[in-house]
Amino acid sequence: MDKEVFKEVYGFLGGRVVVGNCKLNACQVAHVGGNTEVKLEPKHYIEAADWESQLYIKEPPEFMVGWWHSHFIGHTFSGIDIINHLGWQNENNPHAIGLVFDPQLISEKNPGFIILKLEDYNKGEASELQSIDFIIQMKEKFRENYLAYIRSKLPQFFE
Repeated sequence: MDKEVFKEVYGFLGGRVVVGNCKLNACQVAHVGGNTEVKLEPKHYIEAADWESQLYIKEPPEFMVGWWHSHFIGHTFSGIDIINHLGWQNENNPHAIGLVFDPQLISEKNPGFIILKLEDYNKGEASELQSIDFIIQMKEKFRENYLAYIRSKLPQFFE
């Protein structure tokens, strides 16, 4: 895929915290931006509140545990991303996470994303980033060959 057609995407992660760990069960696209940035508008926050209300009524109840976005600079947060993440990870949601997806990095050994959080949100922008270990749970028939699964879902990244 030509870099000129890449689009930054921003979204929300739904789930719950189990013994200090986030369990992601849902992903919502909030907005598709340009090839170097994505910026939410007021209507996206209204849509987010509507989506989160659907998480609350699940059994067990869930909430927005973090956010995700695409990046084409690798698996990290930019300076702006750290500021954005401070809106998620704070005293009200200390386990909040951010998922960074870079389709250029998809391979047999890399699912194309990383999950990050701040080591100490109280330090604000000076906090170090922490990479979070994760387990991908998917239907058994797809576990053997994750890359084939990704190719079937995102064929445009492999043309």
